[in-house]
Amino acid sequence: MKAKYIIYYWIITILVCIPLVISGIFCVTLNAKIVSEISHLGYPHYFVFFLGIAKILGVLTLLTPSFKKIKEWAYAGFTFNMLFSIISHIAVKDPPSEAIVSTFILFILFASYYFYSRTNNNLYELISNN
Repeated sequence: MKAKYIIYYWIITILVCIPLVISGIFCVTLNAKIVSEISHLGYPHYFVFFLGIAKILGVLTLLTPSFKKIKEWAYAGFTFNMLFSIISHIAVKDPPSEAIVSTFILFILFASYYFYSRTNNNLYELISNN
């Protein structure tokens, strides 16, 4: 049963990391569309670069099988990021469809954390035995 949870954990975690790392790269490279969108939400221009760095570091943390405490912080950071994205779209009166991607990523993130907490001990046992 635990082995199945480990497989689910990695599949779901990779699925959540793909859009996060892509948006992180767009933020770090100051992609004009991303800068425009984040500015539209009311955030300053310089925020985009730092958000991108945080996303890339968070993804690396989620994909690294160690750093238990830091991984918890990465999950919390991504949760806040997605929640604030949803709230920001609502605050600027964007149509609900604008918050769909963030909502979807948030649910996948919750699933990833669920399986992480279920397999947490097994992940570290597997690593230490190799």
